[in-house]
Amino acid sequence: MSLLSGNVEVATAQALAIRQVNLKLPSRPEPPDPFAGAPVPDLTHTRPKVAEMVGWTCFDSDAISARTLSAELPGNAKGIYIKLLVPVIAGEPTRSISRAAAAADYASSSLAGRMDFDSWSFMNADLTLHLSRIPADDWIGLAATGVIDPNGSGLSVAELFDPKGRLGQSIQSLVVEARTRVG
Repeated sequence: MSLLSGNVEVATAQALAIRQVNLKLPSRPEPPDPFAGAPVPDLTHTRPKVAEMVGWTCFDSDAISARTLSAELPGNAKGIYIKLLVPVIAGEPTRSISRAAAAADYASSSLAGRMDFDSWSFMNADLTLHLSRIPADDWIGLAATGVIDPNGSGLSVAELFDPKGRLGQSIQSLVVEARTRVG
C-alpha cells in the first residue's frame, strides 16, 4: 500500500497475515514479563506537557496516554504503558493492530531517559512490527531500548506486552536531532 501526496509516494506499508490455529505446545520457560502483576496506571489522560515542550499541540500531547512502568528493567531498557485515546479513523472503532502500531511508535521514548526530551527529538524513519497474536486489551506495554550515534542516527527495539504477556516486537531506525523551537 502506498500513500501519495499528489503523484509523489510519501509512505509505504506492507502486512503479512498468518493463519491462526489452536496448538497444544509443550511447556517451556518464558522470558520474564515486566508488566505481569504490575498495577496498570490511569491511562485516560492526555499529556499536555508534551505540547509545552515541543511548542504546539500534537499527536503526542493529545492522542495518547503514556505512563512509565515503575519496575526497573535490565540495561538501559525503559518500560512504558501506552494507550491510544483517539480513533484512527473518525467514527470507526480502532482495531487492536492499530493500537499496537501506535504503541510501537513510542519505542524511541527509551532514549528520552538518556537525552533531554526538551532538547532532542528521536523521529522514527521506519517502523517494523511483528506480532505473534492480536492484542488482548486497549493498552500496550513496551520494554524498549535503543542506541544513539553522534552521526544523527539511532535504533530503537521494543518488546510489546499486554495483560496476557509478550505479544510481539518492534524495531525503528531513528533520526536524532537537536530540537528547535518555532516562535
